[in-house]
Amino acid sequence: MQSTSGSSGCSYFELRRRYLSRYKTIIKRGFIRTGKEYGLIKSIADAMNGGLPEEERVQRVTLIGNYEDEISEKRRARRDG
Repeated sequence: MQSTSGSSGCSYFELRRRYLSRYKTIIKRGFIRTGKEYGLIKSIADAMNGGLPEEERVQRVTLIGNYEDEISEKRRARRDG
């Protein structure tokens, strides 16, 4: 049985196959470097809407949260300058 995502109809496996190389690189590294990488990880997490295996879901949430915190800190530092 395939898990499908929202309105796009892409399954988890189709998403992983399409972006597997970049996805694996980010996961192996353990942190997100750029907005594009953030978008890739966030898109996969959002598209799956809870359909990811628990371990991967936790990892994605952590990566996304860490990146968002980093961006917030940079914005705050620029604003407080």
